[in-house]
Amino acid sequence: MDGPPERSTQRKHTILVVDDDSAYLSILIEFLAYGKLSGGTTEYLTAASVEEACFLLKRRKFDLIVLDWHLGRKPASQVIRLCRELNPLMPVIVISGTKEVDVRTDAVLATADSFLEKPFSHTLLLSHIEWWLKRRAAPAIMLPQREEDVLPLEKLESAYIHHVTGLLGNMQSAAKRLGIHRETLARKLGRQEQGQR
Repeated sequence: MDGPPERSTQRKHTILVVDDDSAYLSILIEFLAYGKLSGGTTEYLTAASVEEACFLLKRRKFDLIVLDWHLGRKPASQVIRLCRELNPLMPVIVISGTKEVDVRTDAVLATADSFLEKPFSHTLLLSHIEWWLKRRAAPAIMLPQREEDVLPLEKLESAYIHHVTGLLGNMQSAAKRLGIHRETLARKLGRQEQGQR
């Protein structure tokens, strides 16, 4: 008798590509679709203006956006601003055919994560996309930036243990993932609860 079907660990990525040059946009999408990203399937949606991009961002969840910096009269920075409001961690890769240093500076000031100058190798764009998606999938570890933000190790351990136990729903699973005995975890949780009284 066959068991239940295995769940796929492959993830589906959704990427928004924005460029007002329709011919270039078609070629870019064709290459990206052909190039394929590792670790799952990818759906590409396109927009040809700031308005279209903002419309889609408000209605769909995206993992990443590739954004041409020159999109008619409205600045592409509006799209980045909306990205940061809706999903601050979404990577934004800006592309531009302008060689002016000011454009790169403006994109960085608008909080773009990467900047590629046209013409660029499509393989280079694919590697940027791959890198940002992998980085986004990695668990975030918040490290202190100032002396006053440094916490005692006991407090960090306490917060992490409570988080993992709550996330996994039971002590046995949490102990296994944390690499400690269940009794040790119970003692640590007990000590932390006593300390909070």
